[in-house]
Amino acid sequence: MQIALNLPNGTQEQADTARPIILLGPNGVGKTRFAVDLNNRNNPHSERITANRYIGLTDLPRQADNDLKSNTTSAMQRQNSEYWNVHNEYTFLMSQILEEDKSSAQKYREAHLNGAAIAPEFASTRLRKLTALWESLFPGRKLNLDYSPTVTRDGQAAYPTGQMSEGERTALYLITRLVSSKAAILIVDEPEIHFHPLLAREFWNAMEAYKESTLFVYVTHDIPFALSRSNPLLYVVRSPGTFDVINDAEIPPEAINAILGAASFSISAKRLIFCEGSVGGKDNSLFSAWYNCPNTAVIPVGGCEMVERCVAVFNGNHATRNVTAFGHVDRDDWPDGILNRSDTVRPLPVNEIEGIICFEPIFHALAKFYNHPDGAALYNRFLQDAKNSVAGVILNKHALNRAKLVLELDQQEMRNSVKPNADRAIMRRDYLANITTPEHAATILDNEINALTAAATNNELLLKFPAKTYAGTFPHLMQVTAEKAFSDLCAALTAEDDGLADNAPKKELRDALIAALSDKFFARTAP
Repeated sequence: MQIALNLPNGTQEQADTARPIILLGPNGVGKTRFAVDLNNRNNPHSERITANRYIGLTDLPRQADNDLKSNTTSAMQRQNSEYWNVHNEYTFLMSQILEEDKSSAQKYREAHLNGAAIAPEFASTRLRKLTALWESLFPGRKLNLDYSPTVTRDGQAAYPTGQMSEGERTALYLITRLVSSKAAILIVDEPEIHFHPLLAREFWNAMEAYKESTLFVYVTHDIPFALSRSNPLLYVVRSPGTFDVINDAEIPPEAINAILGAASFSISAKRLIFCEGSVGGKDNSLFSAWYNCPNTAVIPVGGCEMVERCVAVFNGNHATRNVTAFGHVDRDDWPDGILNRSDTVRPLPVNEIEGIICFEPIFHALAKFYNHPDGAALYNRFLQDAKNSVAGVILNKHALNRAKLVLELDQQEMRNSVKPNADRAIMRRDYLANITTPEHAATILDNEINALTAAATNNELLLKFPAKTYAGTFPHLMQVTAEKAFSDLCAALTAEDDGLADNAPKKELRDALIAALSDKFFARTAP
């Protein structure tokens, strides 16, 4: 079902009730004010459930029906205008539900005694609906909702609803609001509050199924809850009046969590740097140190192909209007044609991140930092050891791996080039013409053997071979573990001038690192 949604930027979107909307963003960015504005723009067709909820339910007031309605309406209006305060619409609403149920019971009895038809609404009251919904979520518990409401757990003695758990009371409050709401758009602030993550998912699954013609808009900073919704439309709130739409159909599902989890992206990033690996990994650490800029968010998303896809999606304006995206990938066994096909994705100057400390200008800078008198001689020793380590079966193994990848890419390109044809004979001919021959496969293997043999005689060794084949001698020669060297590298890159006034070696290391990497990486700061 389509519902017209008026957005704070002045546009209107045809929203599908089958796709809940998630308003994401960290604390303090303006999500609540965004939600209040959204509610105001969509009145009278929307209703907002604030995060400041009065969920205590003890003895209920008995009032005339008109007074209850008036008190409930006033509390609801104050809740929207004074969204920072707690307002007790709950007890008035529950009392109203009880009066409605008693009135329906009386009408049911009268109709029965008079032999008249029983109207369905006499038996399907809000009280019965909310009781059934709550008990379905908390098996073994029975609600007795009267003017002194109680709950019974597994047949034990009844106790007041005020003594229920926070999750049980929250669920009862929310169900009461939902069964009473006639709004087409329901805006829920912090839907996960007071719920165990599993209960939050189950609860809102049940509510969405119960009110399937309602558009649910959730306001949250909880990424796992956001991703637990079925086919959600994701908005990243940047301020009370600005947002980006994340079209998850365009972003690899495996990457959404990492992308949305980058708080700097949610707040102010103008540039995204996608890299391989995971949060806290070496790629993430190095690029976060290099792009030490408040307008840049570094986001690890797994492998090379994922980096390329994310960069393409964001730069194609499928995800956001306000940022540009770049990427860094390991070289691994990828052919140069693949690695150099995009201006917005750059490969490392070595085969993989673990080898960055062995990149010649960085090796020299570290050698000087660790007080080795002749860095050039030390590097030559390292290079000779590295050449010895990649000889024989190691070279053959990596030549075979690279040949397999090239062959796989060739086959994929060939298959994609074959088009359907009304003439089956022509289609068959084109298909068979694209099958790789043994001769072609042998040529690919020979080319890779020759390329690696040549690389093993010079500095290209670091480009073609994995770091684990040559980095083992680094600690022995440098007298420093690879982990410490990498840590010192990142620390130097993040150091500011005012913190280096009394640390000339660290400043010299930082400046040498910047000189070594400036033409390999993108600009350190975003404009």
